[in-house]
Amino acid sequence: MNDEFVMIRYWIRDGEREHFYDVITTKDEAEWTDEKLIQQYFDEDTHIDNEVRGTYWVYGMEALVSVVHKLPMSRETKELFNSYRIW
Repeated sequence: MNDEFVMIRYWIRDGEREHFYDVITTKDEAEWTDEKLIQQYFDEDTHIDNEVRGTYWVYGMEALVSVVHKLPMSRETKELFNSYRIW
C-alpha cells in the first residue's frame, strides 16, 4: 500500500450556499484530472462550466464544484485525521 496520501479540498456552490468538502485519497488517485476526481466523488454526469474557469457543473447535485487544493500527507497524518473521523 502506498504510504503517501493527499487531502483534496473541493469547493461547492449549491444555489446561494458555498461550502467545502475534504477527501483523503492516495497520491496516485490525486494525480487524476480535476474533472475525473469530481466525477469519482460527486457524479459521473459532470461537465466543465464555460462561464467560470476550473469549475464543473454536477447535474445530480445541481451545483458547481471545483478542486481548491491538494495537500500531501504521510500515513501518520492520515491516521491522525482518521482518528478524528475525517476520511
